[in-house]
Amino acid sequence: MNLLNSLRVFGKDSWSLKSSSKLPADFLAKVDHATVVDSKFGASVCFFLKGGGFNYIPVANDSTLGIGDTVELTSVDLLVLQKADTDDILRIK
Repeated sequence: MNLLNSLRVFGKDSWSLKSSSKLPADFLAKVDHATVVDSKFGASVCFFLKGGGFNYIPVANDSTLGIGDTVELTSVDLLVLQKADTDDILRIK
C-alpha cells in the first residue's frame, strides 16, 4: 500500500474569482451602515440593517479593510469565489 495514495490532499485546488461587482442597489437600500468586525472566520463586514438585524460577509484575504473600519458601502467590491465541487463563497474587498 502506498501511504501517499491513502492521504487526503489539501491545497490542491484553490479558490478562483468567478465575479466581482459593486454591492447591488437593492441590498444597499436595506443597509444602515457597515463595520469590519472580528468573527470566528476572521475579519468580516457586519451590515447593520435599517429594519433591525445584521448580516455578515467575510473580508477577502487581500483586502485593506481592518477590524473597526467603517465601510463605505459604495466603494467596496463583492467577490464571488469558486472552487471545484464546492458552493461559491462571497467576500468583501
